[in-house]
Amino acid sequence: MIGTANTKTIGPAGGTFSAAGDSIRLEIPAGAVDQETVFSIQEVENTLQKTGLGRSFRLLPESVEFKKDIEIIFKYDPGMINGTSAEQLGLAYQDKDGFWHRPRNSAVDTVAKEIKVSTRHFSDWTSHTRLILINNGKSVLKANEETQLQVITQFYSENND
Repeated sequence: MIGTANTKTIGPAGGTFSAAGDSIRLEIPAGAVDQETVFSIQEVENTLQKTGLGRSFRLLPESVEFKKDIEIIFKYDPGMINGTSAEQLGLAYQDKDGFWHRPRNSAVDTVAKEIKVSTRHFSDWTSHTRLILINNGKSVLKANEETQLQVITQFYSENND
């Protein structure tokens, strides 16, 4: 774990919870929980190899099945998408068995520099890209010259959540 957990109690009326300098925000709609519930955001190590970008967060409570979708919003820095594009970004979560999943409803807002997903469960979440292109050779080529490019991609189960 990195740092300490940030907590906020949110009840049936819903609310918003931001942490890590607004790097992550939760939007809990009215009716998502029936009673006052302690929500927690804690930065954790990003264990999504190769395509995981930026910071990862453990979202709690993990054992609660919310009655309405909660929106998770990650801010992204354009500098973190070197070798890929904003259109390739998404959010992914790790299940209790250590497998990564990319919900199909991840959406990127390139104006606000945000990645959003709606879900009814919490676990460890991170931002990632579907592919990265790495130039292992020359970056400027003349006629008839070649370079070496490496393409990295990872496959995740895509869930509707």
